[in-house]
Amino acid sequence: MDDIYINVEYNKSVDPRPSTNQTGPRSSERRFPGAVVLCLGLLSVFLLAGIIGLGVHYHVTLRGSAAELSTIKANLTERLQASDNKSSSLTEERDRLNSSLTEMTKMLDRLKQKLSTIKANLTERLQASDDLDRLKQKLSTIKANLTECLQASDNKLSSLTEERDRLNSSLTEMTKMLDRLQQSGSAADLSTIKANLTECLQASDNKLSSLTEERDRLNSRLTEMAKELDRLQQNKTCPAEWRMFSSSCYLLSAESGSWEKGRQYCRDRGADLMVIDSSEEQTFLSKFIKQNARYWIGLTDRDEEGTWKWVDGTPLTLKNWRRGQPDNGGGDPQWGEEDCAHIGPYTAEWNDRSCISVMYWICEKKA
Repeated sequence: MDDIYINVEYNKSVDPRPSTNQTGPRSSERRFPGAVVLCLGLLSVFLLAGIIGLGVHYHVTLRGSAAELSTIKANLTERLQASDNKSSSLTEERDRLNSSLTEMTKMLDRLKQKLSTIKANLTERLQASDDLDRLKQKLSTIKANLTECLQASDNKLSSLTEERDRLNSSLTEMTKMLDRLQQSGSAADLSTIKANLTECLQASDNKLSSLTEERDRLNSRLTEMAKELDRLQQNKTCPAEWRMFSSSCYLLSAESGSWEKGRQYCRDRGADLMVIDSSEEQTFLSKFIKQNARYWIGLTDRDEEGTWKWVDGTPLTLKNWRRGQPDNGGGDPQWGEEDCAHIGPYTAEWNDRSCISVMYWICEKKA
């Protein structure tokens, strides 16, 4: 602005000529600053337009950037949500795996404990088996020695019996001879001979009686040892928790379920449901069971209604049914088909019941 006014002063000094128009000098001086104002106004307009343009451009740019940012944000949010879902799924999977691992660890511990128990039982049974084998061998040796001694005693007894018979025969002959000699007059000598022979015969009878008593004692001892051997064999041939009777082992289950479940339980232990084939076994059973419980036995007519068979395939011969049984439910749909037999409660008599009923069972296997 100072430069403009300087130029104005310079022009006035150069052209000092008077103007013919009284108003001219002031009018020319006013028009020149107006152009400057106009230029400044136009410049301001252009600047304002530029600013507005820049503002619009910046606003458009910001809107584009905002839309792009919104898209990026949405994508990131979606991916973050997917990541969270996947993380949650992985967390659940991890929890399931941890739970499974915990269960497997517990199962492994139970298996280890069970294996330890089985190992201990097997070791104990093996030790008992070794002891039993040694005892059997010792008892067999003793039995053989006793048998040999008894045989020798029998032989000696037989020999003495024969000797006694010979002595008796000789005594009879000598008695006859004595009688004849007495008739001939040598009675004193013959009486002495007869007394000696009688004394010898009496000693022979005493010795024979002693040997007979010894033989009887040996026979009694041999019988007792044979019974003891049988008892030892019976006590050592059944697993723990199994009960021995005759030549079989029996187990009352602690679990309950259907007839088929009970049979599978027994099979898993090398046994089967109980088969009753003697009145003695029936009597043992009545004392063996718990009075307030029902137990499945290995008797069924599932293959053919009315034809009862044991699980080992043998037909039913010995019978101990309750009065009025089997009745196959008596036609009552509440009971359904009753194709499996059980005993109890409070009695060892048999009754038929639906095979899916829940009760205990009795396993049996050979010793």
